[in-house]
Amino acid sequence: MMVELKNIQRRVGTTFIYVTHDQTEAMTMSDRIAIMKDGRLQQVGTPTEIYFKPMSAFVASFIGEAINLIRGRIQDGILTTQDLDQPILVNHGENSSEAYLAVRPEIINIDSELEGLDNIFDGIVRDVIFKGSYIEYRVEVGPRIFVVHQHSRSLMQRNFTVGERVKIGWRRSEGAIIPSSSI
Repeated sequence: MMVELKNIQRRVGTTFIYVTHDQTEAMTMSDRIAIMKDGRLQQVGTPTEIYFKPMSAFVASFIGEAINLIRGRIQDGILTTQDLDQPILVNHGENSSEAYLAVRPEIINIDSELEGLDNIFDGIVRDVIFKGSYIEYRVEVGPRIFVVHQHSRSLMQRNFTVGERVKIGWRRSEGAIIPSSSI
């Protein structure tokens, strides 16, 4: 039905307003999305902008299946948190008293292809959830749990088990900074 509606919209050449609570439908159907919370507009943008560059913690956690939100302080391209022993390198962000770093689970690499990554952490696999096209790992790093998605092309190479020690990592440019003004 979604494909047919998009085809009709292209043929007719008019604007459609499609209201849904289903995030996947919104991402699939829309050229632009408006996210609302409690009757107030939170963010307007393309599906890609909203997914990878959320402007608030609400938008980051609302769109997509899972998100790793790390609260901390940014100073000179470094985010420090109370619950991680090492700082996190970030690509941008103003020096602030508080901010969030949003890192999507599919961005995080687990125990392979870590060379050249800016942020690498030692962790322990706490959960392994097979979801068909990917495996979801929940990796404990200190008191924090990171959600990591390993896609099916990697499944034949290496699977990790509960209790196994692993390394996870991502590039500094792959996280989105959510300013303290939106917290």
